[in-house]
Amino acid sequence: MNKNDSERIKKLISLYETKDLNGIKCVSRVERRLDIHKKYSTCGLLFIGVSVFLLNLIFFIFILKWNQIDTNRLQDIVGIPLILLSLICYAIDAYRYMNYRKAKFRLTLISLIIMIGTFSFFLVAYSINFYGVTLPFLENHSIFYILIPALISFGFGVVILRIMPKTITKVNHSYYQKFDEKIDEEINFMREKLAQENNEDPEVLYLKGMGLYYGLNQEKNYPGAFSYLMSAYEKGYKYASYKLGQCLLIGRGVTNKNVEKGLELLKEAADLNIAGANYELATIYYNGKLVEEDKEKSDMYFLRAAEGGNKDAQYSLAISNLFSDGALQNLPEAYRWLERAGEQGHPQAIYTLGEIYLDGKNVKQNLPLAYKWLYISALLGNTKSIYQLALLLLENPRFEYQAKSGLKWLRKSADLGSSNAQLKLSLILLKEKKYKESLMYLEESANMGNSEAQYRLGITYLQNQLVKRNYEKAFKYLRKAADQDYALSFKPLAELYKNGLGTARNESMYALYKNMAKEAKK
Repeated sequence: MNKNDSERIKKLISLYETKDLNGIKCVSRVERRLDIHKKYSTCGLLFIGVSVFLLNLIFFIFILKWNQIDTNRLQDIVGIPLILLSLICYAIDAYRYMNYRKAKFRLTLISLIIMIGTFSFFLVAYSINFYGVTLPFLENHSIFYILIPALISFGFGVVILRIMPKTITKVNHSYYQKFDEKIDEEINFMREKLAQENNEDPEVLYLKGMGLYYGLNQEKNYPGAFSYLMSAYEKGYKYASYKLGQCLLIGRGVTNKNVEKGLELLKEAADLNIAGANYELATIYYNGKLVEEDKEKSDMYFLRAAEGGNKDAQYSLAISNLFSDGALQNLPEAYRWLERAGEQGHPQAIYTLGEIYLDGKNVKQNLPLAYKWLYISALLGNTKSIYQLALLLLENPRFEYQAKSGLKWLRKSADLGSSNAQLKLSLILLKEKKYKESLMYLEESANMGNSEAQYRLGITYLQNQLVKRNYEKAFKYLRKAADQDYALSFKPLAELYKNGLGTARNESMYALYKNMAKEAKK
């Protein structure tokens, strides 16, 4: 087997050794989307700027010709507006991209007004002050003729910025479809290549064993994989020691475990700088189950594994650098390892990065980075990230243009059972006058134990507005909220006890909740 074919198959196996192809895909998907968005937004704005410049220039030449003025002096007026246009385009694009905003109507309008207004000012000022031009359109009160270039430019802007998101979506879809097709192509290549190769070659034996271990050249077959790997190892292919050691430690593909031999093979693999082997040894010495606990050796193997690219080791190092016995440790080092683990698709590292940049407690708050990592984490299905991403897009003014996307994530979080998301969605639907759906989510949140939702639902049954008044249900939910010390529920609950509505009249309970309501106000 030639070197290129061997490296190609090893690369495929290394992808499966990460055990998280989905995470890698999500990270790549978001980073590529942001990169494409930046390129398309830059191209779109430059196109708008150039079209505005050319249309206004043509209009200006027309005015000069109308007044029979020499157009060779145009160079006197072109330079400054062109430079100003470039600066405006760059500033608007940077502002949009840094906030991860989509090009919506309002921003399109603002940018075009700025550019067109600037050109109009320069063109009219130069024409009047330097050429003594009279504008025939103004004399004839035909102001609409002056607006024609502006309207055409505006039309260009709207069309381009409406097309861009759809184009980005198509490019992304095409890219990831190709990514999946490439994986399938590599698997087929591996099957065909290994079927033709001589079984006596130790590297081929190793690759066949790994293919059987991960089910790439046929269905998973651990005993078969172990047999091929052992043959490769015995023929001198030492990289097989890692998987052999794993199999012997956990009894995979063998009749009996062999901890001693497994550890020996793992150490041999670790000496070859195989990241996975270093991580296995690090956890073994950290847990102290198979061998005596040894923190010094554990730290050494964790560091070697992390430097070798093992994302689990990188995450473990990040956490150990973030906190140790409750005290903050080396923050820059922690963030470095978190970033490296996150880029490799480690789900918990991705969520932690989003949380850190969102809160800004031990690092400067960075909402664009928080959005990036929370979005990736949400794509991976982290329920906390889905809710936090929804709040970020709905409540932070920097992301006001993604409110629709925020509502989508909020609904997803609510449907996954987040009581906070259900309450938040209920309040939004109430404002939109979708009363039936709002009440449904409010009840779900209350039944999940959310004290604020219980209070609001109790008050809803008291008001006789959205639903028919029901004192029994009002008492039930207000009492549940009060049991969780939700202060606003004390006063209406006291009134129910006082008047015997929804429950038996009880003066002592009335006095109790009345006093609790007074104390809560202090």
